[in-house]
This record gives sequence, structure tokens and C-alpha cells, in this order.
Amino acid sequence: MARIRRLAIFVLGIGVAASLAGQATTGNLYVRVLDEQNGVLPGVAATLSGCGAPMTTTTGTQGDFRFLNLAPCLYSLRTELSGFATVERDNVVVNLGANTELSIVMRIAAVEATVTVTSESPLLDSRKQAAGANFSQQELKSIPTVRDPWVILQQTPGVLVDNQNVGGSESGAQSLYVGKGTDPSQNAWNVDGVTITDMSAAGSSPTYYDFDAFQEMQATTGGSDPSIAVPGVTLNMVTKRGTNEVHGSARFFDTPRQLEAYNTRTDFREQQQALGKSSAQNRIDNIQDYGVEAGGPLWPGKAWLWGSYGRNQIDRLQASGTPDKTTLEDFSGKLNVQPIESNSMTGFYFRGDKLKFGRGGGPNRPQPTTWDQSGPTTIWKGEDSQVFGPTFVADISYDYVDGGFKFVPEGGNRDMYRDVQGVWQNSYDFYSTYRPQHQVDGNLSSFFNTGGVGHELKFGFGYRKVDLKSNATWPGSGAIPLEDSGIVKLTRANIIALDTRYGSAFLQDTMTISNLTVNLGVRYDEQYGRNLPTTSPARSWNDVLCDSKQPPSEANPCLPTLSYPGGDAEVRWKNWEPRVGLTWAIGAHRETLIRASYARFADQLGQATVSYDNPLGYSYLYCYLSDSYRAHAAAGNHTITGPGDLAGFSYAYGVDPNNPTAQVSVNQIDRHLRAPTTDEYTIGVDHQISPEFVAGLSYTHRDRKNFVWTPLIGLTSADYSVYSPGVEGYDWQGNSLGVSDPVYGVTGGYHGNFGRLETNRPGYGTKYDSVELQATKRLTNRWMAHGSFTWMSWNQDVGSNACQDPTNVIRGATGPACKDGSLAWFGGDAGVRPYVYINARWSFNVSGLYQLPMNFNASANLYGREGYPIPYSIRVNPGDKLGNRNVAIGDPARHRNSDLYELDMRLEKIVPLFQKADLTLSMDVFNVFNSNTVLQKQILASKSNAGAVNGSGATANEIYEIQAPRTLRFGVRLSF
Repeated sequence: MARIRRLAIFVLGIGVAASLAGQATTGNLYVRVLDEQNGVLPGVAATLSGCGAPMTTTTGTQGDFRFLNLAPCLYSLRTELSGFATVERDNVVVNLGANTELSIVMRIAAVEATVTVTSESPLLDSRKQAAGANFSQQELKSIPTVRDPWVILQQTPGVLVDNQNVGGSESGAQSLYVGKGTDPSQNAWNVDGVTITDMSAAGSSPTYYDFDAFQEMQATTGGSDPSIAVPGVTLNMVTKRGTNEVHGSARFFDTPRQLEAYNTRTDFREQQQALGKSSAQNRIDNIQDYGVEAGGPLWPGKAWLWGSYGRNQIDRLQASGTPDKTTLEDFSGKLNVQPIESNSMTGFYFRGDKLKFGRGGGPNRPQPTTWDQSGPTTIWKGEDSQVFGPTFVADISYDYVDGGFKFVPEGGNRDMYRDVQGVWQNSYDFYSTYRPQHQVDGNLSSFFNTGGVGHELKFGFGYRKVDLKSNATWPGSGAIPLEDSGIVKLTRANIIALDTRYGSAFLQDTMTISNLTVNLGVRYDEQYGRNLPTTSPARSWNDVLCDSKQPPSEANPCLPTLSYPGGDAEVRWKNWEPRVGLTWAIGAHRETLIRASYARFADQLGQATVSYDNPLGYSYLYCYLSDSYRAHAAAGNHTITGPGDLAGFSYAYGVDPNNPTAQVSVNQIDRHLRAPTTDEYTIGVDHQISPEFVAGLSYTHRDRKNFVWTPLIGLTSADYSVYSPGVEGYDWQGNSLGVSDPVYGVTGGYHGNFGRLETNRPGYGTKYDSVELQATKRLTNRWMAHGSFTWMSWNQDVGSNACQDPTNVIRGATGPACKDGSLAWFGGDAGVRPYVYINARWSFNVSGLYQLPMNFNASANLYGREGYPIPYSIRVNPGDKLGNRNVAIGDPARHRNSDLYELDMRLEKIVPLFQKADLTLSMDVFNVFNSNTVLQKQILASKSNAGAVNGSGATANEIYEIQAPRTLRFGVRLSF
């Protein structure tokens, strides 16, 4: 009956559930107390002290106790029982999202005695369910990095990033990254338990951060934990907090341009000279990073306060030579209150602002086409945690994220165009957005035993409301000549408003049976969204090109004013996701763990999926440019001046040219659209070399399916016929790159309304396999280290019905469309890195620190990976009104950039000032060997062996980006 009552309380508590473990802000401590004959000891009093107020509990009938939801910190533990010597254990380390497991042996004592244990708490965790890596405060502070979360992600096994940030040469902008065969839209960001993931740019962060505000970071890449929502990378970051002792730090770091080396390649200089371009490359102008953080008791043992301020001024030159100036300014604060021992409350505030001048610059985006960005993000959180007894714990939280920003092109409201070399000119689009989020989360834990089986039941619940209002408007008249493609893009303002909702729950039982730990769990996600009413006015190009006396049509292309009344929720994803994990501890000392797990993940619903059939989303008309336009463009006038500049209609996207004011989009959403899913299988072994040194080897297999794609409505592959058996492509020097795959076009030309159906792609999936070696040594005996090596294979599985257009084209998220067994990849940012395609078969990262005599510390970080593929393609237009195809030339696996390596080093000197205060002087050297590996090349080939001189804009093998040169950073930090 007692168990039934506990289960009833557990189920009734569902209504007040709060923060998910997948949004970890804490760690846990599990302890078993034994006598000298290894018999369990019930009734032992335990006291834990460290961060916050002391906590007490008593061992149960199995001789065990636990302290849950502990702030990452260093603790001391005291156990007492009459007739036994008291045991005091120091150096009990609790890490973010991890479980610290201890065994304490108490000996019989005739008189009162105390035994002090100073050994390190073990790193091995038999309850671990998530793959990935933890980064402690010591690593964040002492390992040489550029001090942003994206570089920490790069150090995580199985994670690949689109850039190489040398000393801050790429800071001030987010990196694209993928984890274990997924794409960036499936990543998640959590700060102090608040899910802040930007669902409009799904998988990205809505803000930037003060690196010194964080106590720890944890990056998870999979596993059987049902609280983990996404198949991509989940980054948990927990800020510092006030404790019973006043503590804090102030820092200043400077990266001067005067000490930056020179590593511009000879072949790059010669190439740029031949093409008549500048040989500028990405490098640092100057970076300054300074701030302060401090915390302490407001009421000792009851209330604690902590706050921080950070400012980072990042001035750099981008790969095109355009300047990029960024100011990041962050405020954060945390109030912890513990009115009684069993209850704790937390209030958290964050404000991050970014002012950026020159965003988006790159090989195809010169200075006038870059954006100036502004707009802060604020986060509010309130949380309450209650311990109802040694067997029942619950907490609840409410969070609010107020996000939004705007992009203003530096060229202003001028008519713009893209030249024959594919370079944007004069200006770019205006964009503004508002993205608020409301969130309620919960967590319950209950413990009980059934015979010799221990149970830990966990239930989690989350509800999140994410809104969006955005306006994307092209400048000038809104008619954009694309001279490299021979067409003009006729635009209307893309004005959308969305309401999306995310509900989730999970239930898990962690069962311990002697040396076996079994995790059985299930997760449920329900995600949906709807479009809200908006209006888009007509652009001025309509007055220039449209005949007001004639109805809109392909012969009279127009996009008049359109008012959209909104719509119902057309996308609703409901998914049950089972999770199973097994861990077997070998031997009496449990120093080796064998692990196996299965997990299913459902994709998170991005707002772009919801807005796909919004008629005011992306909707454009395209017409061919005439000889008349080319004539006045050659004379310097690149503006559409009238209908004579058009040589006929080409194609449309998102709108019917014969009915452009329809309040229903030509695009449709499949009412049975399902969430893409990922099935993950893992097996591995972890071994404890010593309590503070653990190594592990694991194998992961992933099957990803139900991809979302958007084929044209009313067409099948049978409607296509061969337009060309293949087209030979040449690089910028006239060297042949081979013949493309066959090019297909719609037989007789396309005659539909250009509508597309958002649905699941049949017969298509990707397979990912990896072997991962990881070792972690905590700081003891004057040194620490963290290393990993990952071998991985990420390929497509293309079935016979997986392609509508059989042309094997280059695409972003999934690589070539119609070639079985070819590489899967994710393509880079269209502005900064248009030709970076992420897929490496191996990567590694090793970092470490050694404490030298006289308070000197030396540390280093070494990173390496295989070069990313170069998927050469050639642009072909079959003339079927469906536009250009970038057709693949051969297998991209045959062509890769050179392998990338970088060594960063730090030397620091700690100067004691007075009790518990010191000054740290540091010097970091980034890219020690001044490597200059090519990171990005143009992939688009020319149809002529005259190469770049034929005016096609196709300059394959033109170097676009090089690893930034060696640079030095000097720092000073006052800690107290």
C-alpha cells in the first residue's frame, strides 16, 4: 500500500511538473553506505555542504541516499551513525547533468572518532544516459579558446562546424554545426534550464553570451535519456550563482592586430591577381573582451545573489576583405533563496544585445550588401524546487524569452542586382523580426524498492508557446536582376505572423539490480502551428512593368497588394519516442561499464515548415533578361526600366502568376505530414583507469527518415525526359572537372501553377555510423586532459521513388538529390560560406593543462578533421519554366579540401595577492604553426574552357576562404 500511495502521489503531481533533465541546470549525488563486511547500513545521517545551505537526509533500508538537483559545485559530505566512526569526505564533485556515485565504508568505533577522506569522487557514471561531453569551470577558464559556445561545440565528439575560428577571426556570428547525421535545424539551446532555441531559424541561438558568466557547459549528441528532445546537439549552459562566500572575478583580454602573422597563400594571391580581385582574407582587426562577475550571501544560509556584466568588441576583416564590427553586451543575474531546508527558489535574468556592422559579408557580399544588426534578447525565469522527503522531489518553473532583431543593409534603399560573377551589388534586403517565447516546465522524481530492485521514477512535462512576426523586403523597386542566371527576380514583401506550440512529456524508470542498471523510458511530443493575418502592399516595380488594364498573367507579371486572413493549424506532429538503456558494471569495484541503448527522436517543428503555404511567405516571379537590359547594364545601368528589359516569363515560386492575389497559396501542406524521425542504436564500454580518469569507446548507428521535401504538384518522374546526357564543366583556369550527370526537363515544358506540396519524401533516408573514443582526466596531481577521436560515415539512401526530377542536383540539407550511397551533408550559409559542405569522416580534439612550478600553468588545445567535400556542379536550364539546375559533376567524395589542423596554446602566471585573491596574467597563441589551409572554394563550373573570362560567373576552384593566421591574445584576470 505504501508503494501504491507513492505512485498515486507521483501521478497526481503531473499537474505541477517542471524543468526537464534535457534542459539540465544541476547534477545529482547517489551514495551507498556500507560496513566493513560490505553490508548495507540503514539509518545513517548524512549532511551535504557546499553551495547554498547544508542539506541532510538518512539512508534507507538499502543503505542508500541521494541529493538531487544540486548546483554544479565542490561539496563536502558527512555521514554519522551511533557505534561507527564518522566519515567526512571532501572533494565531492557534482557536474552539470551528471551523476556522482559514491560508496562510503564506515567502521565500528568503540569511542567517538572521525575519518576524513580526501580522494576525488569518481568520474564513472553508471546512470549516464546521454552521449556527448561536459566542460567544467576549470576547462572553460584555462583551456585556450576564443571564448564562445560554438568553439566548445567544436570540441564535442561527433560535432562538425562550418568554420575555423582562429583567435576570434569568426566571432560575432554564429557557426553552423551538425551532430551525428542531423542538420542544424535539429539543435537545441538551453540556458539555466530555459529552452531558448530560435524556432524561426530553427536550431540556432537567439543571442550571444558572456563566456565568464557560465559555471559549466554540457553538449549532448544522443542517448537514451527521454528528456532529450532533438536528434541534433543539445547545449546546456548553466550560469554561476551566489554562495556563502563572496566570490567573483574581473577580466580584460586584448587581441591586437599588430601581432597577427601573415599566411596568405601564393596560389591565392596569383589567382586573385588573374581574376582582378583583391587578395584580402579573413583576419582580425582588433578584439577586446572585458567584464566582471560576483556573488555572495544576502542572508547566509538563506539567500544568495550573483550578477555579471560582459562586453566584447570584435573588429575583423571577412574573407572578401569587408570590415565586420560587432559589439556584444550582456547582463545577467541570479537570486537563490532557500527559506527552509526542503525548498529552494531561483530567479534568473539575462539581457544580451548585439550591434553588428557588416553582417553577411563574404565572397558574394561586398560592403554595401552587408547588414547592420541590432536588437536585444532578454530571458526571465522563476523556479521552485521542493523535497517532499527522501523519496519524492518536484520542481516547477516559468520562463519568458523576449527576442527579436533587425537587419538594415548598409547600401540602403537602392535598386540592387547580382552581377555576372554572382556578386551582389548596391544593397540587400531589409529584415525585422519579433520572436517571443513563453514556457512552463516540470520534473518529478520518486524512489522506491521492489524486492532487490531499486526504482527511480522520473516524469517531465513542458509547454512552450513561440510567436513570430517578420518582414523581409527587398530594397528599391523590388525588381532584382540576377545577371549570372540571366533572369530578374520580381518580389513582394514577405510579411508573416505565426503562433506555434510545443507540448511534451516523458516518463522513465531507472532500475538498479545489483550491477545492472536498466533505463526504460518514453517521450511524447505534440507540435503544431498556424499562420496569422498579415498584409503585403504592392511594390513599385508593378507600376513599371505591369499593364493595369490587363489581368495579371505570365505575359503581364504582377504582384498586387494582398491581404491574408490567416489559417488554421495545418501541421500537427504527434510522436511517441521510446528510449531504452542498459548498463552492466563488471567486477566488485565496478570499474568497467558495458553500455547499450536504443532511442527514437522526432524532429522539432521549425516555423518555416508551418509557414510554407502562407501566400505572403517567399513568393516571387522570375522573367528572362532581354538584350535591351544587357545593353544598358553594360553601360552601367543595372535597373529594370520597363517591360522591354524582359524577354518573357521564366518561372514562379510560391505564387500563381495568373492569380497573384489569391488568399490561398499555390503551395500546399500534406495534411498527413509527419515529423522526420531518427532511430539510434549504441553500444560501448567505459573504463575507470583511476577515480579521476575515465576512458570510453562507443559505436553509434543512426537511421533518419521521413524527410520533409517540396515536390511540384501534379508531376512525377515520368513527366521528365533527358534534356542532356551531361555537360562538361571547367574550373576558373580552364581545367576540365568532368562531365555532369544527365540533365532532365519536363517533357513539353511545365504548364502548372508552380505550386509545391510540403510532404514526406518517400524512399529517402540517411544512414550515419560512428566509432568514438573519449578520455577525461580531472585536474589532479597537477594535470588534466580531455580528448576524443571520432570516425564517422554519413550517406544517403535514395530509393526508386525518392526523386521527382531525376536530375542529380546539388542541394543544401541533403546533398545530391538522386544518387544512392552518395555523401549526405549540410551546405553553408548563402552569404558568408556558400560553398562549405559539412561532412568529414574523422575528427579529433585533445586539450590539457599542466601546473608548472612557481604558479605557472601551461595548456593547449589541438583540433583536426578531414577536409570537407567539394561538390562540383554546373548550372543548366532545360527551358521547361522550372529554372536553373545546379547539376552534380561526379561523386563529391572524390574531391575534398585539405585536412584541417590547428594547435592553440596558453601560458599563464598566477600571482597571489591576499587571502583568497589572485591575479592571473595570460598569453594565448592561436594557430601556433600559422597553418593556411583552404577552407572554401567555388564549386560552380563553367561550360567553357575559357574559364572565368566567359562572363558566366562560374569560377570553380577559385579559393574563397583560408584559415586565418596566427594571432596572440593577452589577458589579465582578478579572482577573489
